Amino acid sequence: MRAPASSLRIGERFIALCEGGLFEVEYLLFDPADIMLRAADPVTVREEGYITTAAQARGRLSEAGVGVKLAETTRAAVSADVARSFSRGVMVAAIEHELGPYELFEGGVFDATAQLYEGVWLDLRALAAALPVPRASIAIQALHLAAVLAEMPDEAPVHLSTRAALAARRPGERTHHRVSISHAYDLPAAIAALSPRVTHVDVEDPARDRARRAELVRRLRARSVSAGDSERRRIEILENELNLTTSNRGPLAEPELGAIDSQLAAGDTRGVDERLDRLEAVRGRTPALRYLRARLALADGSEPPQSIAESLSELADTAESFHEVELLAARAWLAAGDEGHARYFARSIVDDPAAPDALRLLALEIVESTAVTARSNAPPPRPSAMPASEPPVAVVDAPPPGASLPPFTAEPPSARVAPPSGAWRSYGREPIEIVEALSLPSGADESMLAPGAPPKTPLEARIAFTRIARDVARDYRLSYGTTLRTDWIAVDTMQRHLRGRFGQSRDLDARLRDELFRHGALLSEILARTLRAGWVDVSPSEPGYWAMFVPPATRTCPVGRVHRFFAVGNEEKDLVGYCLELEARAHAVDG
Repeated sequence: MRAPASSLRIGERFIALCEGGLFEVEYLLFDPADIMLRAADPVTVREEGYITTAAQARGRLSEAGVGVKLAETTRAAVSADVARSFSRGVMVAAIEHELGPYELFEGGVFDATAQLYEGVWLDLRALAAALPVPRASIAIQALHLAAVLAEMPDEAPVHLSTRAALAARRPGERTHHRVSISHAYDLPAAIAALSPRVTHVDVEDPARDRARRAELVRRLRARSVSAGDSERRRIEILENELNLTTSNRGPLAEPELGAIDSQLAAGDTRGVDERLDRLEAVRGRTPALRYLRARLALADGSEPPQSIAESLSELADTAESFHEVELLAARAWLAAGDEGHARYFARSIVDDPAAPDALRLLALEIVESTAVTARSNAPPPRPSAMPASEPPVAVVDAPPPGASLPPFTAEPPSARVAPPSGAWRSYGREPIEIVEALSLPSGADESMLAPGAPPKTPLEARIAFTRIARDVARDYRLSYGTTLRTDWIAVDTMQRHLRGRFGQSRDLDARLRDELFRHGALLSEILARTLRAGWVDVSPSEPGYWAMFVPPATRTCPVGRVHRFFAVGNEEKDLVGYCLELEARAHAVDG
């Protein structure tokens, strides 16, 4: 398989990748305003993709003429003989009766040159060629997208990445376009009239059959993380019917190990430590249990990312064909701030044709998000040979933890604090949003502030910090597999990351100073979208002194507060306590 040029992700699931160009039907999920831009250099701005939510994407696909009901109707028109004859592998043919529209119409890989999808469960190239429907392959993928979106919560992010596809194109080029899928209505009748293939499914060699089975199981497990109870039970039935043996599925073959891995992928660490203790007491520290232990530590922040990354690097050297270890090592190095070593492990997966597609796509995103350095072409040294860190420099631009910080008072004097113009609504919780899919605030658009330009007005500050918050959330997804939302759980995740990254040190260099600024920007957007905070002063040269007003009567400096968290440590309440205090004040005054 060639390196993908574009990819589509919905929630934590990688849905499809495109080779040799750009997607077609996937663009129907987005509006041109959903574009994501990045500054390639001080004067060049490039498109890197589009992002929206599942609710919006579902509505747009429905407006184009395809919904889950059409997908189900088309699935019902596929006879058992037709499904078996187009199956990819004898194991798929044996369970065709359990396949729904999600599986049956899953395209997987789109060949932009041929305008055809390969198909994951069925040979969709052959099926599309046998149907008397124009651009049948595109229409079939639209049915799959409808089935996927029907499973996803409304707030799930839908992300189309085009960065790799545009790397060699001219700056400023935009890829959004629309295709017609009105011919999708002809699919049920056409498929119902279809005869089975004369040439039935080939019996694959055992090695290829095992690899295909393993890939199908990985896809099912990825879906089970975010599926509802009824859908999860159906996914379990599909996995059981694939009837995989331990030897077919690698180090995470056993159901209990796979279940723990899926639980951690969902961000749920409850009871995992005890389960791993029990398994290790019986089996010892097997590679699979070492991997799961490291994944748990990265998820709950019980160990510094640097320590986890070093341990995983050693495991990756000895665990053959354990691609999950390499991906977790890349994530851990990224969380530790070492992009070079993160890129080394991610590139190893991308360049390995035997690696599962889903893991290759995750690794590719890390590669695309990191710069090439001398450290990215060689494996990390052993822990004993790790170079000593550079001596830290003193903090010179963070607001001091003393009285000079702008006051944080419940009822600031009216002469000093005034709410921004415009009427404030009464206090109340706003809907929780996916940070990576945050829209710009009301009244703002991308043209108001060039990427990378310093904001000079409160509205420009919201634009700049919305962009930064999206980037930070993407970094957390790549490093930890975590989806940040605009709630206090994200704030707790953020402070656990900062503690693990910085340790107990009170000093920071320029790179870590920038990290604190980025987290302050994220905190400010969470406050803006949960407590309706607004910027009232962005004039100081140091953003740590920029002030927000939290209605009805509180002034605070979120960027400065993140610096304080680093500088003061455990000497005062943490960032979650800070947010809860803001919330309590707003609620008390409002009530």
